[in-house]
Formats: sequence, structure tokens, C-alpha cells
Amino acid sequence: MVVNPAEAETIKKISRLFLEGMTTYGISRQLESDGDLIPSRKPKWNATTVKRILSNEKYKGDALLQKTYTVDYLTKKTKVWHRTDQYRKVIWRCNHKYGGEKCSTPHLTEDEIKLAFITAANKALADKDTVIETFRLIKDSVFDTSALEQEKAELTDELNIVAGLIQDGTYQNAHVAQNQTDYNREYESLTSRYEKAKSRLDEVEAEIHDKHSRRKSIEHYLEILQESKEAVTEYDATLWHGMVEFVTVYSKNDIRFTMKDGTEIRA
Repeated sequence: MVVNPAEAETIKKISRLFLEGMTTYGISRQLESDGDLIPSRKPKWNATTVKRILSNEKYKGDALLQKTYTVDYLTKKTKVWHRTDQYRKVIWRCNHKYGGEKCSTPHLTEDEIKLAFITAANKALADKDTVIETFRLIKDSVFDTSALEQEKAELTDELNIVAGLIQDGTYQNAHVAQNQTDYNREYESLTSRYEKAKSRLDEVEAEIHDKHSRRKSIEHYLEILQESKEAVTEYDATLWHGMVEFVTVYSKNDIRFTMKDGTEIRA
């Protein structure tokens, strides 16, 4: 495969923005704003195109992304009022309001959410020295994966041994007359042992990946805090995706931001 350098840079950018927490819709808007072209050389982006690129095997190689990721799409719902006229307004509403069970959470305009974020961001910056120091003290213990790495190695060894036993047993059964009841019982025991070890290995690998991902995410968040010298005065999408894990809306006057380090801030 011949890699187009400009296209490769765009793919890396999409991956980076996604890993920083931006949604596929947000990425498409960012790419259009920056003038990036889609692989078909057209300037028009949408969330479907971005999602297809993130899911496409030919774009997942180390040569392009230089990292691995786990896709986890959020199911936010937006609606545009007065889509084509001067009163155009974007609102955010609860996913469940129109799904049978009525939701009591009020809708919010995009501007209301942005203003709430500015308030939350400034509260986070005001306490940044304490947050940074706390993370420095606990990071090595909280995100330590040495025990998990050891268990991973042991499980990998067990899988190799059991797979060898299964292979040997199958070979012997094909070449030497054996009691088939005994053979089937032994075979089922080994395959059950293999599946159990494989299932646990998948869990351990997921835990290791989760710890590495969370540490990297928090470190990126703290870098933002460290580098921010002044109060936030206007909405910045990059700042949002670098700082915010998710937002919980209890009412129009009670909007809470859970930041990348797990702290909750009421705007």
C-alpha cells in the first residue's frame, strides 16, 4: 500500500483528536474548520466519514496511527432549532426523553453548556497546584501494573502449555487406539481450562490497557492545568476535550463536570 503523506497526517490527526476525547461529530467540524480534505479529496466532512476511518483496518496500522485505541462512542443527542434561518440554535437534550420513558432533565443550549464549562475550567485551574501534587504522590501506586503484567505472563505460559497438551492429545488419538470416553473427558477438561485462562487473560489485558489509558489521559489533563497561566475567558474545544470526562445535568442550575482526573466540579 502506498501511503499519501497528507492523508496520513489527517488520519493521525483524527486518531489524536479521538483519543483526546472528541466525538466523531466534533472531529468532523474541526477538520472542516482546518480545511482538511477527506480521502476522496473533498472538503466536506461528517461524523459517518470520521467513524468509518476510525473503524477501517487499513488506517489502524502503526505506520499511520503509531498507537492503538479502543473505540467507545457516546450516544449524545443534539437538535438544531431554526436550522436554516438567523435564529438557528443548537440544543442538547436527554437521550431518553423520546424513548418511551419521559426524562425530567431540561434541555440546554450549546451556549449554556459552554458558559458552564468556562466556570468549571476556572475552578479547576484555581486548585491546580493541589491536584497536580496529589497526582504526583499517588500515580505510581494507583497505576502500577506490575502484578497484572506478572499474571499476564503466567496466563500466557499456561495457555501455551494447555494448547500443547491439546495438540499432543489430538495427535495421539489420531494415531493410537484409545478409550474415546477417557479421551473426550480429558479433551473437554483441557479445553475448559484453556477457555478459562483465555478469558482471564483478556480481562487482565483490558485492565492493563485501562490503567495505561487513564494515566495518559490524566497526565494530559494535568499538563493543560500546568500550562494554563490565565483564567479561561472564552470557550475552547481543545481545552474541553483535554479536561472533561463527562457532564451530568441535574437541572439548569446544577451542571456538574467530571474532569479527567475524576474530580467533580459544579459549574
